Amino acid sequence: MLFVGFWGFGRPRAMTAEDQRARYSAALELAKHDYEMAWLVFGSVFVGQTVLLGFVGFALSASTVPSRWLLVAAAVFGGLLWLPWFTSFQRNAANHSFRVHQAAAMEPAGWNILRGAGRNHADGRQVVIRHPDGTEECFQMPRRGRWRTRNAISFLQFVVLGAYIAIATAALIGWIGK
Repeated sequence: MLFVGFWGFGRPRAMTAEDQRARYSAALELAKHDYEMAWLVFGSVFVGQTVLLGFVGFALSASTVPSRWLLVAAAVFGGLLWLPWFTSFQRNAANHSFRVHQAAAMEPAGWNILRGAGRNHADGRQVVIRHPDGTEECFQMPRRGRWRTRNAISFLQFVVLGAYIAIATAALIGWIGK
């Protein structure tokens, strides 16, 4: 134990400004990674969901009416694909949100990229940017842009699930298919 203290092991060293910037940069990179993962998961499965719904729509518009059990099977298959799609996107979006807040906590004082003006703008409040030449510009998120991406994507995912439920229900009742 004497040697641990003597050699400086186990004692945290003071964090330099460069160390703080490096930690902030690393936190931003993790946030960027989680953002890209969320969109990768969403986009890749959304293409498959679109193709499957297109298949159902094409089958319904064909001259020969498809079996209602084929339509039910397609809807059930789409619904089964929907669950991991929805949950993995929610997980990745939550990871991204956590990383952004983590980076904001490490942001060097006075930067206001994620905190201060950055946070206020994301929350839909008006922000004034003062330029070095003395000019000022006001920015505010438009009302139509205030819906958080995670909520908009969740809505879209529920629309897809609703389509599968409607297809399965209509096929089981006998409104579509033969």
